Amino acid sequence: MNSVCILVGPTVGGLFYELGGFTLPFVVNGIALLATAVLASIVMPMIHTQMSADGKATEGYGLFKILKIPGVFVAALSVLICAISAGFLSATLEPHLRPVCHLYLIDKEFAFL
Repeated sequence: MNSVCILVGPTVGGLFYELGGFTLPFVVNGIALLATAVLASIVMPMIHTQMSADGKATEGYGLFKILKIPGVFVAALSVLICAISAGFLSATLEPHLRPVCHLYLIDKEFAFL
C-alpha cells in the first residue's frame, strides 16, 4: 500500500496543483492527515499497564522495542530508503522533462508512474 501511495501521491498532488494552485495540495493533505488522526484515535485500542513477574508495572510494546527486532528494522529501513529514492527522483528528474517535452504538470507526474 505504501508503494502505491508513493507512486500515486505526486500525480494526485500535481492534479490538485493544476485545479487549485499552490495551496490546494497542502490543504487537502492537511485535512486528510487530521481525519486520519481522528480515525486512528477512535479505532486504536488503549494500551493497558501490565504487571511483570517481579511486580513492576510495564507498558505494552513501544516503537523502539519493536524496531529492535531485526526483521522489522530491515523492513522499515528498506521502506524508508525506497521512499527517499522515489521522492528524490521525482523532484530531480521533473525539471529535465520541462524543456524537452513541453508537458503540463499532471502529464509530467504521470511519467513517473
